[in-house]
Amino acid sequence: MHHEILLTLSGCPGDVFMTSRETGHYEIIPDIPYIHPSEVSLINGLVSLGSYYKFLIDFVSKQTSAIVNLATPPDSEENQLGLYLRALGFGINNVLEPYRMRLVEVEQECIADPHLPLSHIKHRFEQ
Repeated sequence: MHHEILLTLSGCPGDVFMTSRETGHYEIIPDIPYIHPSEVSLINGLVSLGSYYKFLIDFVSKQTSAIVNLATPPDSEENQLGLYLRALGFGINNVLEPYRMRLVEVEQECIADPHLPLSHIKHRFEQ
């Protein structure tokens, strides 16, 4: 289950998680028999972070791959706005790097200790 949570935190919800219609956040699919109801709340709170990450990386991908319109003058408002959004995208990508590093660290911890509690993963992402 830890690996499914880590994948969801990286923006790939897979088969165990879905996007909530009410909030737009990732949450665990209902009625999984091997998950205690008390863990559902903990997991849903944790994986909602993955939906924020997915939103940000989608924005970054869209803005940093955008091509400046060469048909308009270089100093036009359209191209200037595009440059600002592109710079913002690169900046957000840089800010997300520690989050990606944290994902790698927690994955290594999960591999080293397969019995790591969910509370440890939650704690690592609250820092």
